[in-house]
Amino acid sequence: MKRHYAAVDLGAGSGRIMLGTLDGNSFSFREIHRFPNRIIPIGGRKCWDWETLSENVLSRLKKLKAETGNAPFSVSCDSWAQDFGLLGPDGELLAPVVSYRDELLSGMPEKIGRILAAVGLRASVSKISTLSQLRYLSETAPELLEKSAALLNVADLLHFSLCGTASQNWSFATVSQMFDFERGTWDSGLLKTLGLPDHFLLEPSAGKILGTTGEGIRVISGIGHDTACAFHGAGSRSDELVLSLGTWAMAGSVLPPDSLLEPLSPPFGYFGILPGKYVVFRSMPGQWLQDGCVAQWKKEGLFTSHREFDRQVEESVCKAVFELDSPELSAPENMPETIRSLCRKNETEVPESPGDVGRAIIRSFVRTFLDATRKLERMYGKRFKRLLTVGGGTANRPLMKELSKHFKVRTGAAEAAALGNIAVQMELDGVPEPEIGRILASRTKAVV
Repeated sequence: MKRHYAAVDLGAGSGRIMLGTLDGNSFSFREIHRFPNRIIPIGGRKCWDWETLSENVLSRLKKLKAETGNAPFSVSCDSWAQDFGLLGPDGELLAPVVSYRDELLSGMPEKIGRILAAVGLRASVSKISTLSQLRYLSETAPELLEKSAALLNVADLLHFSLCGTASQNWSFATVSQMFDFERGTWDSGLLKTLGLPDHFLLEPSAGKILGTTGEGIRVISGIGHDTACAFHGAGSRSDELVLSLGTWAMAGSVLPPDSLLEPLSPPFGYFGILPGKYVVFRSMPGQWLQDGCVAQWKKEGLFTSHREFDRQVEESVCKAVFELDSPELSAPENMPETIRSLCRKNETEVPESPGDVGRAIIRSFVRTFLDATRKLERMYGKRFKRLLTVGGGTANRPLMKELSKHFKVRTGAAEAAALGNIAVQMELDGVPEPEIGRILASRTKAVV
């Protein structure tokens, strides 16, 4: 009998629904639906277009269930981390879902850092973290937090829309900067120090059946964080570094729980995949930079195709580099001009043509990535000679060629996050672990 597993995989630029079908020993995997994910202005804030996003998912799943008939069917959602919605006691969304790219969050790390440093705690916090966003709300809208019954990250919000069960996924909690890794739950002491309420924080869980949709689709909270899904779906070896390439890039290595060291300062950190399985990582801008440039060049009539752009990048000998973590790159009005400005600031060659800008992005990315690799090696006494790349950025041919100069590179599936999502669904459905491993391993190849 065929068994269907739908992965709703939401990125910061687009969303997609992937369908995995297991029919005996045969596994098929295909895209069912893709849609843009937009940021829109609401009340002076940069917010996600939640109504359109959720409608895209709910309506397509209804049609998909009708198409697949009575075969067993489950669904699980994953998304970027940090952003969230607040539900009231009646289950209604109390406010728009604000994006981590909102400029009003820019001063929060310093404010939080001063409070924590005064009591001898870590003083480095990410601007985009759930912690920073909550602290901002505590200062500007305390009444909103007071009447909130549940804080749900984006994927968890979709699960609630599908089946009416509010559940906080464990993987999101681990990357929120509010998680106590020793206790395996929320860091109540940290929240108290910052004067943050916690009555809306649900006990984190993973690999949990939440309920069913009105059409009878089983809803599963598996691995909510898309990057954690990608690492789970990568099928990495113990001697490999994993690079997940999406809007954000995450470079990291899977660790057992007893390998967690002292708290790390952003952009380094830890996140959990499933209880007992962790990743030490370095975050950095990924396809966000190139995608922003392409969008600008299309407006100016300077972009013809990705194939032609890749050719121009490969032919470029531009030596420009810039600081990849520059805050100016968070939400620029003109990405190519911002990159040129940063190159001038760095006193390097200034890229003019699209090919030269693309080469500057790759040089800057690889430089940052190699620095991160060396630091991870020193931290854990490892030497990474192999690299497994996953995610949509694996289609970036010039980047893959540049990385292959430094590592033996394998590329996993562009939709590794959706595969990791489906892998957890299959585990809960009783599919043997070796069979799941075979499916994941079949989707990697070497880069030569």
